Amino acid sequence: MAKKSIRFRSKERRDLQDVAELLHQLADSLENNALILRQGEQETRIEVPDTVRVKIKAKEKAKKRGTKNTLTLQLAWRDTEAAQGGHVSIG
Repeated sequence: MAKKSIRFRSKERRDLQDVAELLHQLADSLENNALILRQGEQETRIEVPDTVRVKIKAKEKAKKRGTKNTLTLQLAWRDTEAAQGGHVSIG
C-alpha cells in the first residue's frame, strides 16, 4: 500500500471577506499551474496539471447547538489521469 503524507495543513477561523480573498489567490495560482502555500516559516510548492478532478460537497448536520454547515472543495489528480464527467458551475 502506498504511503500517504500530509504536505500542508491549516485550520483557522476567518471572516468571509478574507476567505473570498484566499479563494481568489487560489484561483490565480491555479491559472499558473502551481500553488505556494505559506504559513509562518513553512512553505510548500505544489505543481498542478492542466486537468484535475473537482469534488464539491455541501452538507448540514443537526447539532444540539444548531445546524452545522460544511462546504468542501477538493481538487485531486494523478499524473496520468484525463478529465471525466460533466462540468459544475458556481453562481
